[in-house]
Amino acid sequence: MKRYLWFVLFLLAFALNLNAQNDSIIRVTKYNTLDTRKGTVIRFVDKKMKDIVYTNMFPMNSKIRTFYDTGEKTYFVILSLTKSKTMIEYSDLVEVNKAFDKFFKEVDEDCALKPDYLENKFITDDGFKIGYYVEKGKAHWFVDFDTTSLFMAPFELKKPYDFANGLKDLQNEIEIMKNGK
Repeated sequence: MKRYLWFVLFLLAFALNLNAQNDSIIRVTKYNTLDTRKGTVIRFVDKKMKDIVYTNMFPMNSKIRTFYDTGEKTYFVILSLTKSKTMIEYSDLVEVNKAFDKFFKEVDEDCALKPDYLENKFITDDGFKIGYYVEKGKAHWFVDFDTTSLFMAPFELKKPYDFANGLKDLQNEIEIMKNGK
């Protein structure tokens, strides 16, 4: 019994240590590079956008954040769902939208192959991930906000076309803002 108790205590200590190490990881992203600079004035403005549909039940909140820095503007899309949130820089958003276009062209062919497993995904430099996997001839779409988290599972996209259209609308709005209209 004592050995069992020691073993359980060891596993608990190991799990707590692993969690502490994960919490101390600070990933450098395009967003926190701007947001955490010292010795400079940091100014940003948020614009609430319409919610993005990704399932049949819950919308995902979206907004555009504009950073102002020495005459330059940098744009981010912020997506949030309950306690989960991600920031996608404009150039990454453009690449995500290109990836969705490519996936939509390929998904039917991938399903027709009826593979045991096939995965098609795109990951930005900051870790935002979209994609789908095919099992038994059926595509399952996903979005993952944070690829470094041990406890954050990807969201299943029940409505991938609606989600992609929402991201394209955000990209279009940023382009309007960039052109000063």
